[in-house]
Amino acid sequence: MRHYHEVGLLAEPERLANGYKQYGVVHLVRLLRIKRLVGLGFSLT
Repeated sequence: MRHYHEVGLLAEPERLANGYKQYGVVHLVRLLRIKRLVGLGFSLT
C-alpha cells in the first residue's frame, strides 16, 4: 500500500484520531484495479 501511495496510484486516506488510516470502498476498488492491471502485465508507470 505504501508503495502505491508513493508512486501516486492510490491516494492516502484521512487518519483517525488514533493515527490509523481509514480506508474506504473507493480505496479497495482502486487497489483491486491496480492489482488486476499489474497481473495482466501492465507496468505501474
